[in-house]
Amino acid sequence: MKPFISYLICTVQRSGSTLLCEDIENTGLAGYPDESFSPLWGWENGEWARSHKITSIEEYIQLTIEQGTTPNGVFGAKILWSYFDEMIDKFREIPQYTSLSTTEILDSIFPNLHYIWLQRRDKVKQAVSWSIAAQTQIYFWSGHQTPSPERNPIFDYDHIEYLHQMAELGDAGWGDYFKQNGVQPHRVVYEDFVGHPAMSARSILEFLGVDNLDHIAQ
Repeated sequence: MKPFISYLICTVQRSGSTLLCEDIENTGLAGYPDESFSPLWGWENGEWARSHKITSIEEYIQLTIEQGTTPNGVFGAKILWSYFDEMIDKFREIPQYTSLSTTEILDSIFPNLHYIWLQRRDKVKQAVSWSIAAQTQIYFWSGHQTPSPERNPIFDYDHIEYLHQMAELGDAGWGDYFKQNGVQPHRVVYEDFVGHPAMSARSILEFLGVDNLDHIAQ
């Protein structure tokens, strides 16, 4: 299905994006947002693509959008600043996008595109969380069974400071992108939504103009 409404969750690592995506997906009204455009997926050369007999970037994009769209025609994806430029470069490998600007490419691929800017206010806690996740290789889990860490994390000030700078640069990067392109994103702050996930999901659905919100908690 080709979506009628698209959105990108624009963020940085350890911002609560997986939790937000899960909350949005649980509404059943706003796609199935994930990181399908991350280089870690391998795009048309990755395992998922091979399992679906995908052989080109165009086919990868088409199937990703089809499978990420809910029956009401809404598609969503999550994009981290750390690979945003790499993703755009990948899109530009498609001949019809080679000479287009970034916003023109995104508007061409994602119909009626909306932007959601997810930030974490406390960058120190974000950096600490990022450092722990990087060392343990545990980024998110749900349910009652906690996965075993790859190794126990240690306090590394230099590593945390580096990730703190990366978080700051990522936020600044998104901010510059929105400002330079005249984009007014819907802003979500981790510290505000984590205690009220249903309210945040509802506000996003309202921003997208999605109907049938009565079953979403106030």
